[in-house]
Amino acid sequence: MHEYRAVPDYPFILASHSDWIVVYKPRGMHSSAHGSENHNILITWAVSKIPELKAVKGYWEHDFGLLHRLDKETAGLLLIARTQAFFDFHAQQKTASLTKLYTLVAVPQPYGLPGSFPRLYAPPGLDSEWLEALHGNNNERICSLLQDSITSYFRAYGPERKAVACCAPEYRSQHKQKWTHELYATHIVSALHDNGHIVLNVRLDRGFRHQIRAHCAWVGLPLIGDKLYNPRVWASDELSLVAYGLEFIDLEGKMHTIVL
Repeated sequence: MHEYRAVPDYPFILASHSDWIVVYKPRGMHSSAHGSENHNILITWAVSKIPELKAVKGYWEHDFGLLHRLDKETAGLLLIARTQAFFDFHAQQKTASLTKLYTLVAVPQPYGLPGSFPRLYAPPGLDSEWLEALHGNNNERICSLLQDSITSYFRAYGPERKAVACCAPEYRSQHKQKWTHELYATHIVSALHDNGHIVLNVRLDRGFRHQIRAHCAWVGLPLIGDKLYNPRVWASDELSLVAYGLEFIDLEGKMHTIVL
């Protein structure tokens, strides 16, 4: 169980290799220059420290070797290719070569996720037990009922399509909205209850926008500090989601595990 803890509010290089670097992104900083924002960007900061990163042609112009992203509100680790060969290897391998590890704090709220089918998703075969546990804030029971993963299709949803909604595999044929073609899974590594909260460690082998945040809200466990998916949140709260670890393969087939 990785302990959820306070994290720094400044970027830094955690690990460095001739082919790659792992960089920590604080909350409130953008991962990428792609989009309307042009300041407070992690990849721009990284290039200022290691100018050779500019030689890597990535997914988008000015993303350089950035291999994945984190939401602005999420703190944590990002893998950046230092060479074109390393970037191309991971771009071709997709999910086979990079795993992301997160820790988060959630609180039971039986509201579900608007636009989703079903709106509130329970572990298969446990609908009534799950609802009872959520309504009773029975965190010990919730942790015991959680299964190995939360899996869904996704679609953009809400004002300006800023949020996403989920669809369980068995509901997709009944609802013809424009869902993703592929399923996305949030794997539950561990679950503990602490002081009225649920602390989860989760793993992503491939990710969709807001995946962890949406999946947790969908099952009735929205994240503390999530102003988009938690209907009961204080304006001053920070998003309780940290990407604390990365596991990836290098060009020689060696596995690296980097954690905060």
